[in-house]
Formats: sequence, C-alpha cells, structure tokens
Amino acid sequence: MPQKRRPQSGARPPRKKGSKKANVLVPILILMILVLLLVFSFALSGGESSENQSETSSQPSSSENPQSSSQDPSGSPASESSETATSPGEETVDKMDWALILVNQTHILPDDYEVKTADSFNGKEFEYRANEYLKEMFAAAEADGCPMFLTSAYRSKSYQTGLFEQSVKTLMGQGMTREEAEAETARNIAVPGQSEHATGLAADIVNPGFFNQHAELNEAFANTKQSDWLLEHAVDYGFVLRYPKDKTDITGINYEPWHWRFVGPYHAKKMKEMNVTLEEYTQMLGLS
Repeated sequence: MPQKRRPQSGARPPRKKGSKKANVLVPILILMILVLLLVFSFALSGGESSENQSETSSQPSSSENPQSSSQDPSGSPASESSETATSPGEETVDKMDWALILVNQTHILPDDYEVKTADSFNGKEFEYRANEYLKEMFAAAEADGCPMFLTSAYRSKSYQTGLFEQSVKTLMGQGMTREEAEAETARNIAVPGQSEHATGLAADIVNPGFFNQHAELNEAFANTKQSDWLLEHAVDYGFVLRYPKDKTDITGINYEPWHWRFVGPYHAKKMKEMNVTLEEYTQMLGLS
C-alpha cells in the first residue's frame, strides 16, 4: 500500500478563501467608526456653543431699554451718580429721563425741591447737566449768524412769587378784581410752584436787542430768524418749544415762542416726530 505523505515540518496550512479580504476590511471599519464618532462629537459641541451664544446675545443691555428710568415716579431726580449725562449727543435714554420732570398746574414742585445749577449766560443760571447743551446750542446759532439772548433761566420760588404778584397788581390797577387778575396772570406767568423755571430746565430765549423794540416778551419773537433757527435746530441739543400755539388747551399756557424746555436730544426728537407736548409725552411713557 502506498504510504501517506506527512506535511513537512514548518509548512503553512492552506488558507481559507476570503481570509485575506477580511484582514483588510476590519481596520477600515474601525477607522470609519472612529471618524463617525469624531464628527458626531464635533457637531454636538458646536451646537451647544451656538445655543449659548444665542442666549447671551438675546439678553438686552440696560442702556438699550427705553423704559428704564433714573427718575423717581414722583418726578424728583435720582441720585447724581446714576444721572450724570455724557457730553451732548452721547447720552443714553435712561440717563436723560431726569430731564422729563413735568411741572404745571397739576404737577407742582414740592417746597423742598433742590436744583444744582451752573453759570450760563447774562448772569443767569441753568441746570448743571443741561447747561452744556444750552451753551453748545448758542454757539451753533452764533456760527450760523443767529446770535441768541438768554433773558430768563432758573428762577427760585421767591423770585417767581414776586413776578406773579407784580403782574396781579398791574392787572388790578387796570380794573380787574384780584380773582380775575390772578386767573389772567396764570395764563402768562406760572403760579409759584408750577413754574418750569424752578427746575432750571427752562430757557426764555430772544434775539439781542429784542427789548429795544418791545417792552416785554411777546409773540413778535416768532417773526425773527432766531425763532426759525430754534424751530429747526433746537431739537438737536435737546430743547423743545414748550408752549406751542396749537396746544394751549393741553398746556394751559398761552403760546410762548420764546420759551424752550430741555428734555434731552433723544426725547426732543421723539416729541417733535410725534408733535406732542411734555404733558402728552410723559403720559405716554407712564411718567405722569
């Protein structure tokens, strides 16, 4: 019988079909799994970062909130540290709300109301935060060939009382009763405690030489180039015409083209755009 040949020592056993292909596929599959894991991990971390950034950017800053106010609901200015205005044209809304204090027949200043003033023009004083705006406005008007004259600014309560009583006496001398004289005076001169001049934020402005032609303030100022300049540019410096001709039923004061009130550039522009008085504007904002 023929003898079976034994495999020589060290000879390799025959390979099964497909073993070579399997050896190649395994590392490829491992590599693909690793790549997928890396892509998934990167996508997950990127989404969280984007979400966090979106949440952060959606939170409004305090200076962008037009409802924030540094003014007490009663109308008294807040602490000086939070209300100091920046240079003209750079203020934020909340820093200018102190300038919206409303003073009229129904909003009377308390007896202990205090005002910090600074030297302005012609020996007059103006509210210290608004004074730089007034000075810049006068300088701009001068540069445009429309020099201004500040005839009245801050008035103390005692000074206002003297003005009011003098007008009452004059009218009584013309035949009016005291009651009639007081009512008529109140249409032109605010009752003490109801005058904006006591806040230091009101300015009576005319052209130089106005009193050489007129004995007192009157509507003739509306026919001057200074009046035209103010109607066009005063808003840029934060001033509004406080007692317009077509709003006397709201203000309770006769038309005064010379009486300008500082409210701040932001509010002044808004009031001009909407054609509203300070009474209407503060009511819209919930401040009065």
